[in-house]
Amino acid sequence: GDAKLMGAVGAVLGIGGVFIAILFTAIVGGVYALIILFINRRKGFLSGLATTLKTFVFTGQFIRMTGAEGEKKPKLCYGVAIASGTLLYIFLDALGYGLINLNLS
Repeated sequence: GDAKLMGAVGAVLGIGGVFIAILFTAIVGGVYALIILFINRRKGFLSGLATTLKTFVFTGQFIRMTGAEGEKKPKLCYGVAIASGTLLYIFLDALGYGLINLNLS
């Protein structure tokens, strides 16, 4: 679904606008992922991460520490990031911030 949504964004914005929208989408998606991690933080997450890093440093083997069995993982709906990044581009373009100037002729 996300690829189809970006295809629709490309059809609306054109070849130049879709590249800037993708950059904004990546930035918004990263912030969105950090917010989801912060909201769903667990006490054991940081200690598990620290244990994984210590194991890698001392043994050279990457052994991932998993959560408890049956534990519900947070979901990241990337369509929200795509829509937000695209709307941010459209908003900035409407304000006159010429973010892209392609002369394709």
